Amino acid sequence: MLVDDFRAARSRYEKLEQALKPLLTNLALHNNISLLPIESRVKEIESFSEKIARPDKVGKYNCVEDITDLCGLRIVTYSIADCHKMICAIRSNFIVDENNSVDKSITHDVDRFGYQSIHLVVSISEERSKLFEFQNLSRLKAEIQVRTVLQHAWASLDWKLRYKSEIEAPIEIRRKLYRVSALLEAADDTFSDLLRITSDLRKNYALDVEAGHLEIAINKDSLKEFIEKSESFKNILKECEKRGLEISFGSFESPGPWDYLIIFLLRCGISTLKQLETSFKSLQDRDFDALVGIKNLAGKTIRHFGVFSPIRILIISRMPKKERAKYLRSVQSSNPTNIAIKKYFESEQGKE
Repeated sequence: MLVDDFRAARSRYEKLEQALKPLLTNLALHNNISLLPIESRVKEIESFSEKIARPDKVGKYNCVEDITDLCGLRIVTYSIADCHKMICAIRSNFIVDENNSVDKSITHDVDRFGYQSIHLVVSISEERSKLFEFQNLSRLKAEIQVRTVLQHAWASLDWKLRYKSEIEAPIEIRRKLYRVSALLEAADDTFSDLLRITSDLRKNYALDVEAGHLEIAINKDSLKEFIEKSESFKNILKECEKRGLEISFGSFESPGPWDYLIIFLLRCGISTLKQLETSFKSLQDRDFDALVGIKNLAGKTIRHFGVFSPIRILIISRMPKKERAKYLRSVQSSNPTNIAIKKYFESEQGKE
């Protein structure tokens, strides 16, 4: 009986699930594809029993291995391009059962509501099946769904409404469903374009910074390339190292500090990389002395400066006296670095 056979084989499908999930994650990393966390499941016994008892399935399967969705994984990418890249990676690393794999965006009518994904039925290659984690799994099949985040949004909505085809939907809401599907498809295309444009901009910023073409508006991407590649910032790091100051890049990928730094720079009248470069080139020993003094004031409360703090401190040090005093009054002294900045420069104000 198939149910008993599946009950005996289910642990192998669980092993397949556990082996495929990290493999697919590593494939994405290797191909520079950003994903949402991969979802996976092995069909429950009750669900299996219900499936083979359906009128359209009775007598269809001779053995458990004939059923291709007992182990299922869902991969959600951020763009259409990454979706296609992931599909190519899967095809290159697995044996694909083309007869049971489906590209639903092709197989369904163009005016059918529902935003569809690609379902690949795969099995382990003979070479990979020799590896310890894939032993005894070569005959098993898994269904891998690959879709974009907006296709996933539609699928979630589709599940909530519980309409699998337009014929099931009341005519009163069918038109709205067509519109939602079209909007999501257009948004998916636009978002993919935005990702491509963003990537091109970052590459151009990197080339411009390396070439010294710095008449570029300050934003997160341009500023990031400047910090990573400009000689003037490399010189700042060297000066910090001479004075025994450790600079951490730990917060480099966090969004909050960038926002704070950009607002600070714009407030100081620095809106282009050229203006920032000019400010850096005018630095003197006393400006770097301010970094050391602030670090000493903070003591053990800060072990090192984050990469954004030296930029801010060095620019504060170059401010005219009145402008600096005005700025210091606005600083929120909620963290050790800000407390030390206020103490140091207020003390220096008194000496000037």
